[in-house]
Amino acid sequence: NPISEIAFDADHVSYTADMTPSARDGGLDSNLPARLDGILARLPRGGKAVIFLHMEGSHFGYKDRYPASFNHFPEGHGAPRILPVRESRLVDEYDNSVYFTDYNVRRIIDRLAACACRSGLIYFSDHGERLFDDGLTDSDFGHGFPTVSRQEIEIPLLFWLSDAYQEANPSAVSRLKANTHSTAELNNLFETIVDLAGVDYAHRDASLSLFSDQFRPPD
Repeated sequence: NPISEIAFDADHVSYTADMTPSARDGGLDSNLPARLDGILARLPRGGKAVIFLHMEGSHFGYKDRYPASFNHFPEGHGAPRILPVRESRLVDEYDNSVYFTDYNVRRIIDRLAACACRSGLIYFSDHGERLFDDGLTDSDFGHGFPTVSRQEIEIPLLFWLSDAYQEANPSAVSRLKANTHSTAELNNLFETIVDLAGVDYAHRDASLSLFSDQFRPPD
């Protein structure tokens, strides 16, 4: 499929099926930090790598994306709105999946911080979800509807940079901070990653990079 076609352009590709059953952790995203450990251990001193970790995240079914120990939002407890039982349960399951994703991203950041290397992390989702946002009369959940909603296209975009990276690239960090509250799109990611990795190519468009003083927010 198109996703695997892109993945196989990488020098090294690993799927859950490539792992021993004991290391797969039930196919949950919690197996990713362990695979990152293996990559970092194989990198030579001063070696360079760009690593893509493809998470299941909160793709439906939400309840299949986290272990029972992460059932953190049970039975609509503390919910800001009243929904029928089925809808409330789905919202809880979605929130639990986000809670689990937060846990895994934290573990990945901890590993990058511990390696004492010049490293950076960008976390983003490919889309958001509708979750009965208009209350009792709204039966829509998921994504990909003919009429696009704000909930489907507004997504998290998180940057983390190691202390060593920030010390070595103060100007880039300053420019990123200056663009913190700007509007951005996933279309900005390619040029942003180019700058994060410190590479260059002919005829690039620096105005798309969040690390650039030439950044132009999209309309």
